[in-house]
Amino acid sequence: PAAGASTSHIAPGDMHDIQGNVVRGYRMPNARLFALRVTNGGGARRFLAGLLPDAGDDSPHVTTARDWGGSKPDYCLNIGFTWNGLRAVGVPMSILSQFPATFRNGPTGNATQIGDDGPGAPGQWVMGGPANPQVHLLLSLFTNEPRHPCMGQWTSVLEALFARDGLEAIWRLDANAFPDGKVHFGYKDGIAQPRIKGVPGKQLPDMQPECEPGEFLLGRGYLNQYNGNFIGNLPPELADNATYGAFRVLAQDVAGFEHFLTLASKRYDMSREMVAAKLMGRWRNGMPLVLSPQDDTPPIPADRINDF
Repeated sequence: PAAGASTSHIAPGDMHDIQGNVVRGYRMPNARLFALRVTNGGGARRFLAGLLPDAGDDSPHVTTARDWGGSKPDYCLNIGFTWNGLRAVGVPMSILSQFPATFRNGPTGNATQIGDDGPGAPGQWVMGGPANPQVHLLLSLFTNEPRHPCMGQWTSVLEALFARDGLEAIWRLDANAFPDGKVHFGYKDGIAQPRIKGVPGKQLPDMQPECEPGEFLLGRGYLNQYNGNFIGNLPPELADNATYGAFRVLAQDVAGFEHFLTLASKRYDMSREMVAAKLMGRWRNGMPLVLSPQDDTPPIPADRINDF
């Protein structure tokens, strides 16, 4: 447990110190991801300083968890560091050595434990594997292009800053949501999200328990489910209100999934859509199977879609 008083809520004053994507869903349909390598530590520190929320208007700013006041911004920006990235920007080894081995080892060092083998082995990865350049920073830019196109504008600004400050974009990927709000396998997306104690939001109350802040955030005396805190011996100046994240690039075999539904429906003498519902606990339109066990047609009020 961290020293000092423990808390089970995030104070409003801490929202400006938490990256927004940790505690809220942006629900912006367009994203551009940059994996960066630091070639100049001093330049990278200048780049990072320019991303701070109060750093001026010449560059995009990291989006915090502060309330938007009813008006969603035109873009959201977030940044993550690998352990080697923290080292590349100048964090001393006396601090770096305090991070847990899982973070220090990186994704390739943990591949065996989480089953990344065969076609998913690190040698097959498009980014972050032993055959790829080392990743130091991951920058995520989110926009709503149909409503306010600005992805190209901010990309140009960022690329100019990369060139100025010694950052090499070793990988870039665009991601776009499907227009009907579904995932690749045809299920409605974004229904069930965790609710964190002390974080305001528009999500309707349901029967699911609120999560302790310490499950997501380090330091500040936040409690986790073990009544402790995951900050360890890291200095609060670095780790307070920070979090650990995992970034994964996954191939989704839609044709294979649909073929499995066909085989299972014959084997168990039920419809393909019933098999799909039993796999997920919801029909593909989001209807909870336990509230509508025969089909997806009975109307369920919006405030009950996650209330079971």
